[in-house]
Amino acid sequence: ASQGLQYPARIAAKAWVELPMPAAFRLGIGWDVTPTFALHAQAALIRYSAVQDLVVTLQSADFAQPQLGLGDTTAIALARNWVDTVEAELLAVWRPSEGLRLGVRGGYHSPMSPDSTMDLLSIDGHRLIGGLMLRKAFGGFAVSGLVGGHYVLPRTVVASDYDRGNGTYTLTILHANVGLEWRW
Repeated sequence: ASQGLQYPARIAAKAWVELPMPAAFRLGIGWDVTPTFALHAQAALIRYSAVQDLVVTLQSADFAQPQLGLGDTTAIALARNWVDTVEAELLAVWRPSEGLRLGVRGGYHSPMSPDSTMDLLSIDGHRLIGGLMLRKAFGGFAVSGLVGGHYVLPRTVVASDYDRGNGTYTLTILHANVGLEWRW
């Protein structure tokens, strides 16, 4: 303020975050154990260590300070220092009749955020995943559904540079997907 820089107490702004997509190495294998039962396994290495920071861009007329040469847009780089992760998943599929498939999915994903960069923007930890799958074929059409969840095990953080309160983080995500296939 001594140099003329003055912002309103509250600023409304548009914000967007650029999330670089890290490289992923995946390996999967499937095995028809019997004519009615199959197993599918997948393992992955995700190179999150390539993401050093997330850039948050904010735009608001309230940021503009033309007398000081400042525009209406600013960017903030939030250090992430993420680490590489591993994933392991298993899918068991039962085919009780022609055109009907029922499946159960389970797996584990390791965390990408170190304690030092944990905050509400990157709730992360050891993740357990599970789901149920149904697929029914009708000639050239098929309808499929998947319900599942991701559960981040409780993680107590005491050394975050961004969450001054630190504390225990946990997260549960539930999802449902429906798909329609048409083959010609």
